[in-house]
Amino acid sequence: MSILKELGFPKEVGSPDEELIYNIGRLYLYLEKELTGFFKAYGLTPAKFNVLLVIKHIGEANGITQNEISQKLFVSETGITRLIDKLEKDSLVKRFQKAGDRRVNLIKITKKGQDVIDKTWPKFLEKIKELTKGIPQKNKSTITAILSLWRNNLIAS
Repeated sequence: MSILKELGFPKEVGSPDEELIYNIGRLYLYLEKELTGFFKAYGLTPAKFNVLLVIKHIGEANGITQNEISQKLFVSETGITRLIDKLEKDSLVKRFQKAGDRRVNLIKITKKGQDVIDKTWPKFLEKIKELTKGIPQKNKSTITAILSLWRNNLIAS
């Protein structure tokens, strides 16, 4: 069923561009709801989980600055500061000053943070499979390629 029809719009309303945007918007809301519920069981939010993954994979050896995390996740520095504050309060990450530059804090994942990722990751992969079931692998690859093209075009413009 057409997303616009599902939303109750008249038949004559809706270009392919509108259909695309409304579908992505509706899909985003659904995925956000599903993933928020999933992560709640682990005391996390999708945003906190993403920050933990960036810190683990990019800042693992020496730590990573809040600014770098902000750039990787397209989140404002204020938003990242709040997320890091919450993760630090939960003992999932630790801040420390960069050697030679006291103005810069580096963030590293703690043992507890690593344990949370290790516990959550396999279940997260199962959740992703559940959320994408019914879509043949070939179509998933095509959808991914199209979305990547679209994202890159938007970034370039």
